[in-house]
Amino acid sequence: MYTVPKLTDYSSAALEKAASELLAALEAEAAAVRSETDWKEFRDRWMARKNGVLTQVNDLWLKAAPKDAKRDVGQRVNELKAKVEQGIDAALGRAKGGESPPQINRARDAVVCGSARIDGFVGRAGGRGGGGEHGPVSLFW
Repeated sequence: MYTVPKLTDYSSAALEKAASELLAALEAEAAAVRSETDWKEFRDRWMARKNGVLTQVNDLWLKAAPKDAKRDVGQRVNELKAKVEQGIDAALGRAKGGESPPQINRARDAVVCGSARIDGFVGRAGGRGGGGEHGPVSLFW
């Protein structure tokens, strides 16, 4: 089981090595997920707010980084967070027997919601005459 190391070297090479080890552990643990119950334990271990692996990465890597390294460490932590979320979603898909993970469905729905189709439903509330120039924007659907 992976334990987040405390970094003493914040060079690019050290960050790359630590990130590679984390991602290798993620893949190994994801491969062991066989059921939804396994997946929930896996997700909680990696994503829990108080003591999840990503929280530990934030505390032990980002918060502990020297000021001049914070930007690079922050970018790396953000990349790792995205990869961990993808790995967790992929593990759910495998645990459910190949169903598409919720992350993919949410991304697809966001594209639909972000398209011009919604623009046809955007109007302004209140106001007289020229279509409500004097009110807040309201969404209707």
